[in-house]
Amino acid sequence: MIKNILLLLTCSICILATAQEDFFTQYNLSKTNTNSAFTGSDSAFVLSSAATFPTKEKDNEIFFSADNYFHFLRGGLGITYNRESLIAGSLITSRINLTYAPHFEFFNHRLAFQPGISIGYFQRYIDWSKLTFGNMIDEKSGFIYDPQETKGLDRKSNLDFSAGVLLFTKLFYGGFAIHHITQPDEGLASPHRLLSRYTAHAGANIPIGSYFIVSPNLMYVQQGDFSMFLTGITAKYKWLVAGASFGNSNTFVSTIGLQNRFFRISYSYWLQNSPNAVNEIHFNWFFKHKNKKQLSLRMI
Repeated sequence: MIKNILLLLTCSICILATAQEDFFTQYNLSKTNTNSAFTGSDSAFVLSSAATFPTKEKDNEIFFSADNYFHFLRGGLGITYNRESLIAGSLITSRINLTYAPHFEFFNHRLAFQPGISIGYFQRYIDWSKLTFGNMIDEKSGFIYDPQETKGLDRKSNLDFSAGVLLFTKLFYGGFAIHHITQPDEGLASPHRLLSRYTAHAGANIPIGSYFIVSPNLMYVQQGDFSMFLTGITAKYKWLVAGASFGNSNTFVSTIGLQNRFFRISYSYWLQNSPNAVNEIHFNWFFKHKNKKQLSLRMI
């Protein structure tokens, strides 16, 4: 029975992994999660965090990152952490990645190019306290007994590698990333390769007057049979930020937030062709970095 349960959970998580694995709609804010080449592209030391909260399920994801440009490395160095809780919290996946992106400039500091790499480690495990079995049930009192099953393999870890490239000017940016290049084994009951994920993204920050910025953007994600295309526009007036994105599978994302030169907080509501919508919250803190003369990028 345990083997069957593990197989069922593994199949379920693999289906989910080929769909919206490690995916945030506010991808411009969880930037190093989108593309390791974003590491150190800002003119500040940046701390970022994010969380998703589906409205009808107990599944959720949290994200944290820190990145900065270092002169002695001639590029950016960062760290990211993800934790996914799936299938009512019974399957947990934790990932930690180190990212590095060297910085190159051309045409008298008008164009910047950053290739990026990510070296990561992930661990997937089953929380047995969240699982229930038939022999735990008393006909009158319900779930009162301890499970009698012998636990099988309940933990799997592996290395993971990703890479990407980024081009940007003062107004425009675009890039491409490949996650899970080596397709590491993530299976519990049986071997299962985590499919490579391909991401293409582009956008612009176009100032209109002294206080207004318009940012059209788009992203395409392909992983196995799953694909997601999002295109939208975000506008910023003084501190206020608002935006909307549309995509395939009847996807609609609305975003509202506050942003200045020190921080950003934003909330988005993601509604797809599914009864389960997703709430998403992002926090970003920007700490001034002294003597950084390189061309830099901050998205809205």
